[in-house]
Amino acid sequence: MVAVREWHNVATLRVPTITVECRDPYRLVAFWSEATGFSEDPANPNEPDDPEGLLIAPDGGLRLLFIKVPKPNGGANRLRLDLTPQEASRDEEVERLLKMGATLAADHREPDGDGWVLLADPEGNDFSVARRPAADDGDAVAATATPAIQPASGAGTWLKRLGSQASATAAGLRASRPLSRISGEVKMRFSQLIRLVLLLVEALIALRMLFKVTGANEHAGFASLIYRITSPLVGPFHPVFQDHPVNGHPFEVGSLLAMGVYAAAAYVILRLGRLVFTPRS
Repeated sequence: MVAVREWHNVATLRVPTITVECRDPYRLVAFWSEATGFSEDPANPNEPDDPEGLLIAPDGGLRLLFIKVPKPNGGANRLRLDLTPQEASRDEEVERLLKMGATLAADHREPDGDGWVLLADPEGNDFSVARRPAADDGDAVAATATPAIQPASGAGTWLKRLGSQASATAAGLRASRPLSRISGEVKMRFSQLIRLVLLLVEALIALRMLFKVTGANEHAGFASLIYRITSPLVGPFHPVFQDHPVNGHPFEVGSLLAMGVYAAAAYVILRLGRLVFTPRS
């Protein structure tokens, strides 16, 4: 039988700071300051070129630290902030955050007013907005049971409200994968494909050079296949330099040049892909 320890006997850790990696700390500090009401450290205000930015909760119990990193967020973050409105309703806060530059990632609101909304900040970091614990927070549809027979005006109002909730749910489903998230996935797949193609081409050319310099039998099945595949790849580069004999066998300098050119071309393509697929602010 497993012994269960009571909560007050278990040692706990305090969380004074939540760190967020980002490309532009100054921009995210401004967004999250307006979103949460956290303020900058008066003794160390944030500057546009600072490598990090800091926000402090009104009671001083929690800090949000934004650290500049070279690479943007490439996918859904595994740690996120779950926010609860303090004065306005959940839906009002969602609308305010969307106007500030947040994007809708997934809408989990229910027709009865329950549920939550998943948003992403200007750099794609996910966070959620849930309802306040209070029952009359402005998000809930009337929780009382609907009579089987209602006056016409009441039924019309109820149907209109239900239709509005259905429209909001449908809009959330349509926006459940925002452009920034799709672009990130496409960029990752594109990068993987280019690297895989480069690795294959470099490996084939390296095998060709090895077979040539060691005097492999050109009529053997595998060696002949490698030569046929790589001839179009290295042919344009062979006239640039003469082959150097090594122990009576040719060392193909043109093939070595081809490997360098293909590596440089792959690098340029990857950089262009990053420019194309990175969401614009």
